[in-house]
Amino acid sequence: MLHRIKRMTLVDFTGFMRVTALIVISNGIVMHSTLYPDFPLGGELVRRAFFNAMISFFLTPADDFGEPNPQCILLPRRPDRYGYLGIPNDVCKVGRYYLPECNNPGFWPYIFGLQYFLFLKLVLLTILIALFSNTEKEMGAMGTYIWKYQRYELVVAFSNRLAFPAPLSPISYCLMLIKYIRNFCNPKNQKRRGNVIE
Repeated sequence: MLHRIKRMTLVDFTGFMRVTALIVISNGIVMHSTLYPDFPLGGELVRRAFFNAMISFFLTPADDFGEPNPQCILLPRRPDRYGYLGIPNDVCKVGRYYLPECNNPGFWPYIFGLQYFLFLKLVLLTILIALFSNTEKEMGAMGTYIWKYQRYELVVAFSNRLAFPAPLSPISYCLMLIKYIRNFCNPKNQKRRGNVIE
């Protein structure tokens, strides 16, 4: 049992996490860049993208896909459709809101979010279960042999131990010395025992 768990955690789960890390990081970047296209580059961007991607393992963060905060100011488009009113022409503004912290819900964030959640929750978890099942199948055939070996190891370790616990060890040594002297003085008894064992 412990060999199975050890192999599942050290071999299967680490390989799964390596594959999953690539998908989580790439989708975290894609989802954050589609929801918050004007967010400034920096440590906060990396932290938020990583946090949103990792938290989706345990729950579905749907707050970002909903309507933005009412405090977010929607920028009106220019008549020529090449920018926003109040923003200079040399500034590239992708999002529809003045603040970069405001989420921009739309078609593409939903599509990327949906494919990420489907891939993470359905495909990758199915792969993990398949890896665990394969390990269970491989180790199940060897399980009887491993169990017999561990039982043999336990019996040998028990037979090599002293009869009394640690504070009473001198008593065990005295008994062993008495047996040795008795067998040394009476070799016929030892030969008779040897014949019985053979």
